[in-house]
Amino acid sequence: QLTGHVAFTRLPLEDNTTVDDIRVKTRAHVTGVHLGALVAGYDLDRGTLDLDASNDGLGVRGNATVGGIPAQMTFDMDFHNGPPSQVVEKVTAAGMVDEAALVGLGLGTSGILVGAVPVRADAQFQRGGRGDIALHADLAGTALQADAIDYRKAVGGAGTADAQLVLDRDRIVQMNQLRLVAAGVDIQGGAEFAGGRPSVVRLDTVRLGETKLSGEIRLPAKRGDAYVVRVAGPSLDASSYFGDSAAPSKPKDDAPGKPYSVDARFDRVLMAGRIEATGLVLQVDHDGRIIRQARARGILGEHTGFNVDVQPAGRGRHLVVKTTDGGGLLRATGVLKDVVGGRLSVTGDWDDASSAHPLTGVLELDDFRIRNAPAFGKMLQAMTLYGVVDAVTTGPGLNFSRAVSPFRLSGGVLELSDARAFSASLGMTAKGSINLDRHLVNVQGTVVPAYFFNTLLGNVPLIGRLFSPEVGGGLFAATYSVTGGLDNPSVSVNPLAALTPGFLRGLFDGFQSGGPAVPQGEAAGGESR
Repeated sequence: QLTGHVAFTRLPLEDNTTVDDIRVKTRAHVTGVHLGALVAGYDLDRGTLDLDASNDGLGVRGNATVGGIPAQMTFDMDFHNGPPSQVVEKVTAAGMVDEAALVGLGLGTSGILVGAVPVRADAQFQRGGRGDIALHADLAGTALQADAIDYRKAVGGAGTADAQLVLDRDRIVQMNQLRLVAAGVDIQGGAEFAGGRPSVVRLDTVRLGETKLSGEIRLPAKRGDAYVVRVAGPSLDASSYFGDSAAPSKPKDDAPGKPYSVDARFDRVLMAGRIEATGLVLQVDHDGRIIRQARARGILGEHTGFNVDVQPAGRGRHLVVKTTDGGGLLRATGVLKDVVGGRLSVTGDWDDASSAHPLTGVLELDDFRIRNAPAFGKMLQAMTLYGVVDAVTTGPGLNFSRAVSPFRLSGGVLELSDARAFSASLGMTAKGSINLDRHLVNVQGTVVPAYFFNTLLGNVPLIGRLFSPEVGGGLFAATYSVTGGLDNPSVSVNPLAALTPGFLRGLFDGFQSGGPAVPQGEAAGGESR
């Protein structure tokens, strides 16, 4: 819909008059305007514009949506002839852009942007087909969040984002001078485009808190392709990722994510409890649901190496974890905080034929200590083993020679069966479950003071009195149960349970053979075989 007028400022009344001889001025108010592929292939719609045109050029001022984004805009076109480098069009647009609008433009932030951002775009286009668009966004009134790295920028905090787009005949071919600056963040880089869509994101410099890296992200060329991430740098702060011992369970709707592969190398990595790993080399292939293949190498402390491998095996995957500082690795990954030292070996297999992808395996730990374990201290205190309690709760810790724990992990629930540990002071067993998602524990087992083991010969008929002044000496233990929240569980102990010699042989035999013990009996009041 148009209202306006046309004025002929020069109209020679001659037989040989040409179009160039006629001078025209046009002014109009136009509504409901649609122009296809106006800027970078994006349409202008619902325009309400004021036009001022002449033989020299065209000027437009008004409001419209460009690429689905409401904007105030100006548009100027030069009608004069010139070389390929002549700027023939200039466009300025300013509007509020949110995440949905960026997704429509193929520039989604995957939920990092919260709210709308005032953006200004200044574009110019040459006669030869080259175009340049300068983008500026003020992030002061917008929140930013990145859960994977525990980053938040609240509304009101200063922040800006700038980028320079290069176009070839209305197709974006490159993004230069990309920079995002906000509280604790300084990101510089760019992007390559294919078919008008971003194909490679360059990370020239990324400084995010204590993270400093560079690299690139190759975006999928078609549906189903994986993101390919290659990054390296002097430091990575992954403490928030490992800060919760709860293993993420499978999404309820079983909706797959986006597949990706990662090749990362960092000189220094901060993990849970700000434990440092150095010389980290990480390779991961993720299909959007599970890690199909992974390999991690690094050093804990000054010289303790660790290896983690996930490899395809049969209808599932095989897991191997090795380190000579098991306690350090368990603390660094947020699994357990109470273990110190120890040679750790974890082997297991995922059953990927099951939709739950359960992991079944065995954890073995040699020569380690338990320290600052309140629940463990409660249990020992109930048995009146106060010297041992002091060692665990306030002292250097209780040394254990070996622990073997068969386990099954499925849907965020860790199930223990025939878990056993032995020290110079204690022998213990455990079975039950730990809900890692809900931070709940339900574990039962038996505790046997180890000094009673040394009096087992006192049970031998006739000659037993030669080894123990008390008939049946050593046949004493306590059954226990730990239930409730992991942070402060309820602990109950029955110190009157008697054990059969067969049970004690089962406790010892497993450690002598190097594998998990199979009990030959149970505490009094339970089943025996």
